[in-house]
Formats: sequence, C-alpha cells, structure tokens
Amino acid sequence: MDRFFKRQIEECRELTRHVVDEVDQAFCQQAAERWEEQLQQFQSNHAPQKPHYYAQARRIAGRASTHSAMANGQANFIRSPS
Repeated sequence: MDRFFKRQIEECRELTRHVVDEVDQAFCQQAAERWEEQLQQFQSNHAPQKPHYYAQARRIAGRASTHSAMANGQANFIRSPS
C-alpha cells in the first residue's frame, strides 16, 4: 500500500514538470502534496506494532518471578501445611 501512495506522488510530480499551463501545474503540485499527506497519515496509522503475543509473554514472564519465589519458599501467600 505504501508503494501506491509513492507512485501517485511521483506521477503528480512528473505531470508538474511537463504541464505547460500554470493552473494545471499548480493543480498537479497540490495533488502531489495531498498524496504526501495521505502517505504520512497512512504511515503513522500503520506504524509497526509489537505482536499481540508480546503482552502475553510479558505476563508470563511476570509470573515466572512468582513461581521462582514459590520454589524458594519466599512466597508469603502460600501457607505451609502444619
């Protein structure tokens, strides 16, 4: 999808270079700028995010410290049998 916006920008810039009429040239320039804005908006909305399993792995990692505390007898929420 990124390529689509870049292709549109390049086409508008190419037209700007070849169009003789000033009004058409200004139109093509504005179109290129609008496509650039669309590309920036697209990139900011589709920025790479951490995979959904990353949060789950952190939760599991957080539990690991509890499990090791239990193994070492340091967990205060477990009562030893009397």
